[in-house]
Amino acid sequence: MQGTYRVYQDGKLTESKNLITDSGNLGLLRVIAGQRKGWAAAIVGGIGSTAATTSDKQLEYPITLGDISTTILDPVNNRIYFKASLPAQDECVIYELGCYASNVTSTQSSESGGGIPLVTFTTDIVWVDVAGTSTADTTNNRAGKDSIQYVIGVSGTAKGYSSFINDLSALPLDTKFKFAYYTTGITDFILRFKVDDSNYFESDTWAVTNGYHIDVVEKSAFTATGTPSWSDIAFVEIEATAGGSGGSVSIDALRYDLTITDEGPLLSRVVLLTPAEKLPGVSLDLEYVLEI
Repeated sequence: MQGTYRVYQDGKLTESKNLITDSGNLGLLRVIAGQRKGWAAAIVGGIGSTAATTSDKQLEYPITLGDISTTILDPVNNRIYFKASLPAQDECVIYELGCYASNVTSTQSSESGGGIPLVTFTTDIVWVDVAGTSTADTTNNRAGKDSIQYVIGVSGTAKGYSSFINDLSALPLDTKFKFAYYTTGITDFILRFKVDDSNYFESDTWAVTNGYHIDVVEKSAFTATGTPSWSDIAFVEIEATAGGSGGSVSIDALRYDLTITDEGPLLSRVVLLTPAEKLPGVSLDLEYVLEI
């Protein structure tokens, strides 16, 4: 089998061929065997750029998705066409596409293994500077209209936070927190889930090499200061330290994904050769062509 993603934007068509995932092959066998109805239900766009493999069970970082609205069978050419449109209000840069077995509601549900977006760090949220002055970055963002940036002087530190009222206590210890951000010249980068200034969970193991990152830290790897409770998180805070030549950090988005140990919902995945910019108020039509 062979799959091809087609992106229709501003009257232009771009195509990207891909392989079916292991879960996609198994899903097709389940359809033939009558164990489930239908193969594909949604097309999902993400901001991850790690190369696709047949063992992928999720997109690297899902950011926008649309239910498949039309399915067309072409028996002459042995093809099935799945068509979807992304929500008009979404704004992001799409680096990866995936076809999912579950619809939008199920794919966004943690019970399906899809995970939950927690924060998109744009200048639309209320962000409080503790050290340094944050600005908007429209160059290194992927998840929204901009990202929150700190330009840091030689060996300096930047810190800021936003209100984040969440109960994360039900998440298992192998839950993966995925953080999307950009760094240059940074020597240390810390993310904290805070109850208050004396009680919080933190991780300072995030990648700090120059470039855009989607880094992953499991819930079990966060260390506690004081006596914080995952049920009473009130703030999310970042702190970055620059090296001897100064540096910058731009924070883009944060989500969590549950660990999938068996068959996943991702049927196919591709990393686009040319990222597709999704502008607010502008439709972006997607088509997945399955050749059998």
